[in-house]
Amino acid sequence: MRIRTDDTRLPPRAGSRTTTYKTGAARPPNVSGVDEHTSPEFSRSALLTIDLQRDFVADGLTESELDPDLLLAGHAQEIGPDEHILYKPRWSAFFRTRLLERLAERAVSTVVVAGCNYPNCPRATLVDATERDLRAVAVRDALSGWTADADREMAGMGIACLNTSEVVAAIRTHVASSG
Repeated sequence: MRIRTDDTRLPPRAGSRTTTYKTGAARPPNVSGVDEHTSPEFSRSALLTIDLQRDFVADGLTESELDPDLLLAGHAQEIGPDEHILYKPRWSAFFRTRLLERLAERAVSTVVVAGCNYPNCPRATLVDATERDLRAVAVRDALSGWTADADREMAGMGIACLNTSEVVAAIRTHVASSG
């Protein structure tokens, strides 16, 4: 999904978005750093994609124009079935947004986080998710700025650190077993 805006009312990070949708899969086996209280519940999960720049995705992909009035008023902009954009004023997707409320409405217990610049927005979002009693997954190979130190830090907080292939495998396993 490509986000583009030239509206000057939005600050430079206006292209920041948090898109959520249910993925529907079971817990992955043998995830280090988590226990039965923090292990991901992919059957009740939402993918949060955080990107900090306008025109982030390559040309030729589907575009979606931002609605600054809607976003700056704190509302979600629907861009597809179960896919929404939320404006976030600071690093964490939970800070002064309605993200937690929207996740609760959908009975989401696990957030799967991917996006730009791990040391800032994704990290703040992952930490804030656990502070709100959500289970959290950091998708290592879908987070720019990810390091071995980040892996240890997040796992130490009970956040599952998985690669995209592991997340996809967990989803496929659940879909096959519930089919």
